[in-house]
Amino acid sequence: WIMPDAPTQMFSSVVPVDFSGTAVKAYYASAYNKNNTGKELTMTQVSEIPARTGVLLTNLQANSRQRFDRPSGSVTAPSTNYLVGTPDTWVDISEEEVGYAWFSATSGPYSQRFVRPTTSTNSTLGKAYLKLTPSEASGKNEVFTTLYPMSSGGIPGDVNGDGTVTAADVTALYDYLLNNDNSHIVNGDQNGDGNITAADITAVYDVLLSN
Repeated sequence: WIMPDAPTQMFSSVVPVDFSGTAVKAYYASAYNKNNTGKELTMTQVSEIPARTGVLLTNLQANSRQRFDRPSGSVTAPSTNYLVGTPDTWVDISEEEVGYAWFSATSGPYSQRFVRPTTSTNSTLGKAYLKLTPSEASGKNEVFTTLYPMSSGGIPGDVNGDGTVTAADVTALYDYLLNNDNSHIVNGDQNGDGNITAADITAVYDVLLSN
């Protein structure tokens, strides 16, 4: 059981976990590109994880208990994962090689990203963090993902990232909300509240009407 404090948060466990029977989505960081601004981390969805594996969970119900079961068989860890689990104790990530904590703001273009702490910051029991080498970090204080890319330079209403705002952007949001299909979502959080909801469809319609 966990008690999420936000719709999106980091997670790890002392035992293997199966997410397939829930609405929760789990992602590990399968690749990192220090030269890519706005989408440095490639996130890959996973239905189950072995013990002590760091993942980013989305679609959580904040302040509501969530139960996860164990997988029926053995689970293989991802060959590459930049997210580190801290299930047994706490870790001061400011003392790691280069540690980043997940930051989820309630508004603004930088609402969902990993932030490098400037002071002592602990990753606690059951949570996880992003760990890079100094060379990989290259002085970056913020690291964005393909789930929630940096939107400050994006086009308002351009959900699918094709450079224009059309009905296709509305369709992409409906596919996500109705069918859990995020294959066409590049910048779904149009209103900057940290979640993709019907309010983001309204935001796209407002752009279309204004044009």
